[in-house]
Amino acid sequence: MNIKLKFSLSWWLENIKWLIGKFIEELSYCTRWIISLVPGYLGRKLRQYCWGIGKVGKNVNIDEGCWV
Repeated sequence: MNIKLKFSLSWWLENIKWLIGKFIEELSYCTRWIISLVPGYLGRKLRQYCWGIGKVGKNVNIDEGCWV
């Protein structure tokens, strides 16, 4: 029994688009996880830059695990 499966070009493009989206999602998750492990002043500045945390006031630190 020889079954040949043929898929259209649109099927391949949709699946490639989905795979690229999943790859970018996982890469973003891993990058955020690695940045969350950086301690101290450098870690705070990296999180501020990468996660878009703006200035909130003098002597204010937003550390890992903070929910607003």
